[in-house]
Amino acid sequence: MPEDKEGLNLKELRRNLMGNSYSRGGLRKNFRTIEELTDENKTLKKESLIDFLTGLPNSKALDLMIKALEKARDRAIRDNKEIKTGTFIAVDLDGLKKVNKAYGKSVGDIYLKNTANVLKGSVRQEDRVFRNGETSDEFTVYLPNIVEESDIGKVLDRFDDSIRTAEQSVQDKSKGVKFSLSYVAVRTGIPAGPEFSCWRAHDEMGHVKENKEKLTGVRGGNIGRIII
Repeated sequence: MPEDKEGLNLKELRRNLMGNSYSRGGLRKNFRTIEELTDENKTLKKESLIDFLTGLPNSKALDLMIKALEKARDRAIRDNKEIKTGTFIAVDLDGLKKVNKAYGKSVGDIYLKNTANVLKGSVRQEDRVFRNGETSDEFTVYLPNIVEESDIGKVLDRFDDSIRTAEQSVQDKSKGVKFSLSYVAVRTGIPAGPEFSCWRAHDEMGHVKENKEKLTGVRGGNIGRIII
């Protein structure tokens, strides 16, 4: 029996579909390609949040964390719940420009990587450490649920103890240049929010850096430790 025109059109449509991207294995191949692209996009997004030199989360990652903290704070205020507190610490690597000028950027990079390792190794698992930019000598540490001055001081003491050990790996290449850190810690929660607290920590650090010799009277050494 001859097939009607509609039946022929349907068969032709099926043949065309099967002969193109929907041929045997074609659909699976397309799906694999989509999955691969999705994985690549996830990898690229993750890499865009990491500082290449130190392996720390970068300033973009810091901005994302602060936005999340601000949203959580707004919800807590709206729902009349307890506001989570914490402390932002601005950390400055003293003398990096001097090291780069005297011994080359490769030695300065060692300083930066050692500092990153010191900071990561001196905090709790739930704490966060960020490098502020690809050319920056500043870092940001966030300590959730730590606001007591004595507890903050203990964290800074651990930084100082660890930095002495890290200094040994570059001491032979940079004699006369002190490997040290300066700190400004600002507590967040009530009344100041995360964004303001982080900004104030680094703003105060700017003043510390401008007045280093005035604060200490000597070059080098730990010249800044401010807790607000």
